[in-house]
Amino acid sequence: MVLWTLITGFFWNRTLRLVRLISNKIIYHKKGNPVENITKIISEFKISTDLGISRLNAVICSNNGLILQVSNKNQLLRDYFKTGRNILLKQDLDVLLNDNISADNHLHLVSEQLHKMDVTLVVPILDENKK
Repeated sequence: MVLWTLITGFFWNRTLRLVRLISNKIIYHKKGNPVENITKIISEFKISTDLGISRLNAVICSNNGLILQVSNKNQLLRDYFKTGRNILLKQDLDVLLNDNISADNHLHLVSEQLHKMDVTLVVPILDENKK
C-alpha cells in the first residue's frame, strides 16, 4: 500500500494528463476539450483579429461563417457596448424588447441590425487600449 501511494504521489500529474487525453478522445474525438482548444487560440487574436476568427472557426468547426467579424465602424453596436455591456445576445435582446414596450429606440435599431446581419451573438474583442 505504501509503495502504491508513493507511485501515485510521484506520477499523479502524468496520470491526470493521460486520463484527460483519453477521456477527451473518447468524448470529443479530438485532442483537448472545446474550452481548452479555444483558450489556446487567445494569442492568435493578439496577432490579428482576422487570424483569430479564422482559427476560432476552425476550432469549433464552423467554417461556414457562423463567427463573423463585425466592423469597428458599426457605430450602432459600438454605442451599445459603450453603455458597459460586454456581450450581446439577440435572443436576450428580443425578450427584453418584448417585455418592455417602452424600450429605448436604440435597442430596436440594434435588434433590427442583428437580424439583417443574421447575427445572434456579438462579443467585443478589445485591445489593451480598450479599442
